Amino acid sequence: MNQKINLKKLEKKAWTKYFEDGLWDIFFGIMLLTTVIRTITDNVWFTFLIFSGVLIMIAGKRYMTVPRIGLVKFGPEREMKRIKLIGIIGIAVIITFILFLAGNSINNPPKMMFSFIIAALVVVIFGFLAYYLEYFRLALYGILFAIGEILWSLFGESVGLMAMLAFGSTILIIGIITLVLFMRENPLPSEGAMNGS
Repeated sequence: MNQKINLKKLEKKAWTKYFEDGLWDIFFGIMLLTTVIRTITDNVWFTFLIFSGVLIMIAGKRYMTVPRIGLVKFGPEREMKRIKLIGIIGIAVIITFILFLAGNSINNPPKMMFSFIIAALVVVIFGFLAYYLEYFRLALYGILFAIGEILWSLFGESVGLMAMLAFGSTILIIGIITLVLFMRENPLPSEGAMNGS
């Protein structure tokens, strides 16, 4: 019984550590900044910048996270949870992004109501992800995204863009700092050997 409890604790610790590399923060920072660049340039091709966040996530996990903490093998329950989450996050990001762009192209009275619906949806989605991932900074990011959307609706594009730029840059910086700290706290085996650890 104690062994089962210890294994669950170890698995939970590994699960938490898997999300401590800052790559999710970087991804969501890029997502917010993409909305800003897409709107400023009014060029649909800049929408594809969001895929740079996906590539950074995949490459980062493979070449930065895994070599430092190993290839984490979760139990069937958490592994299924992880697979479902990847799908949910992908769908949620796409829907949120489309709604955001659609909402900010509406110039008639329903725009404000539409914006509040988007904001509420974003808070719910990010809150769900934060709870499910046990990575509660995501809830804060959802709130920031929602605030940016509401400011955009209430005070116009310039204020909304400034808010999104500020929030996206902050999230991206948090992600980069978290990644640097993660790499320092979890050196590569060769680096650890060189330092005598």
